[in-house]
Amino acid sequence: MPVYSLAGPAISLLGKALDLALKDQPSMQLCPERFGANVYMHVAVTNTAEHKVHVLGIEATTGLFQVWKDSSVDSAVDASVGVAPEFILNSEETKYLPILAVDRRPENHDLPSWLILLWRSLQHPSWRRLPVKLKLSHAEYDRIQGAA
Repeated sequence: MPVYSLAGPAISLLGKALDLALKDQPSMQLCPERFGANVYMHVAVTNTAEHKVHVLGIEATTGLFQVWKDSSVDSAVDASVGVAPEFILNSEETKYLPILAVDRRPENHDLPSWLILLWRSLQHPSWRRLPVKLKLSHAEYDRIQGAA
């Protein structure tokens, strides 16, 4: 009697499911911008998909960082009370969001924080999508800012 293994098809199905979950996922990176003698930090969110993406918010797992929707006073107030920036990105569009390191106590210098981008595709709005994560600490933030 022949023995059949289901491991091959199961791994293939798992790989396809993971590819589908990560397909068209936006990217997120930290970018310094020099303006005169000052260096300002931004989170660059790029839509790599061929369709629009709805960014539901960017949250920090600790209170070490605030991400603003833009550089206005209203955005600063919204970020200080915990309102996450929400916006729609067109295909291949990049949006630069100001990020501020807020809790600068020495004991928090090396404490890691995760920036978590929650999003959904406007092509398939009901599908659950994996969040995009970026690990960041004050030490890393200062290193990137100092290199600019």
